[in-house]
Amino acid sequence: MSGVTNVSGDGLLTVMIPMRIKKRSGRRQIVVQEQVPDASRTYAESLVLSVARAHHWKELIDSGKFASLSELATAIGMAVSYVARIYRLTYLAPDIIEAVLDGNEPEGLSMRKLNTPTPLDWDQQREWLGFAPDSV
Repeated sequence: MSGVTNVSGDGLLTVMIPMRIKKRSGRRQIVVQEQVPDASRTYAESLVLSVARAHHWKELIDSGKFASLSELATAIGMAVSYVARIYRLTYLAPDIIEAVLDGNEPEGLSMRKLNTPTPLDWDQQREWLGFAPDSV
């Protein structure tokens, strides 16, 4: 663990350790900097998980197991608004989904960006989400 140690003229020892305070299960926890995951990796994992959930939920709806997103949300114990936001990922162009699953999404692509109204037209999606015309 790297930190900064200073000893002042009066013998006072000061140790500074890079850390963050995170909330987990309603409690605050100190996380040493070296244990904090790379934010870009966390975003990518979140994108992959969300895309996978969306397609799984689509299969459940398409198979007739659930008649609506509302029924599905109730069954899995999640808010309908959340399920609907994630479900919209099924409307992304197949090459965009593949890029996300392969970890080749453009830098800065996040669930926050995907939670905003995204065009249904696949060419417009690519432009909106920052995919270069020749990258997908």
